[in-house]
This record gives sequence, C-alpha cells and structure tokens, in this order.
Amino acid sequence: LQKVKIMAETAIEAVCPTRDPRFSLVNGKCFLFVNDTKNQNEAKLDCENQFARNTVGRLYEPRDATMNNLVYEEAKIVFGKDDYLWLGIEDRSAETQWTYSSSGQNASTMFWNSGQPDGSASSDQECVRTGKVSDGVWNDIACSSSYRYICEFEDRTLI
Repeated sequence: LQKVKIMAETAIEAVCPTRDPRFSLVNGKCFLFVNDTKNQNEAKLDCENQFARNTVGRLYEPRDATMNNLVYEEAKIVFGKDDYLWLGIEDRSAETQWTYSSSGQNASTMFWNSGQPDGSASSDQECVRTGKVSDGVWNDIACSSSYRYICEFEDRTLI
C-alpha cells in the first residue's frame, strides 16, 4: 500500500509539483501562485519562464465561471488574504477589445465588476486585475501597477 501511495504521489508531482506550496491543482489544472508583486508585463514574462506539466506557463486567463471562482478562492487560501491579482487579459491592441494575452483571442466579458471596464484610450487602463472585490470580478487598471499573480499550465504530455 505504501508503494502504491508513493507511486501516486510521484505521478501527481510529474503533472504538477504540488509539494512546492506555491503550486496547486485546481479542478485538475496546475497553477503557480506567485507572492511577489510585479507589473503586468513582468508577471507575464515570469510566467512564460516557469515550467510545469510539460509546458511553459502563462499568466492566468479565466475562461469560465467555475475556474474564475475556484482559482480566486484558492488564491485567498494560498496568499492568506484577498489581494489584487493580475490576469492575462488586455486591450493593448484595440481599445475596449479585451483579449487573452497568450493568444489574442477575445476574452470573456461576463466577469466584469459593476461599472467596469471604465478606462478609456487616454486613461491607460489596458490590463485586468481581480481580487479585493466579491466573487473574483474584474477591473481594468494601468499595466504599470504592481500586483501578485498566478501562472497557469496547460495539460500537455511530451512525446
């Protein structure tokens, strides 16, 4: 039984290094919760330099309500408090055209906080944060601000 347990832990570790307290599996997906604060560009680059689950990371890009809420709740546990967090969403290419940073695909618009997004072309609010608001809703903000962040890893297997 002990051998089976060790084999199972090793298999999970190969998928997501959860022995490192900064990593968590949320709904079967691997995330790295980074306690350092960086601007959005620095956070995005740091995630792209992380490696887990046989792939490089990216700044967290919520795609559905379930993951948006689960990851938000996990961040409060990992960080020990509710705090602002960068998301991999921006409108740098075209004002009010919110896209996922990794692919340029249109981002969901269902998670905006009331009255958001409220930036304009002159306000420099081209990035998105979550946290310190109820239920993980989003706010647009200047990309130069410094916040904690989460890296996510796709489920891929090397061949």
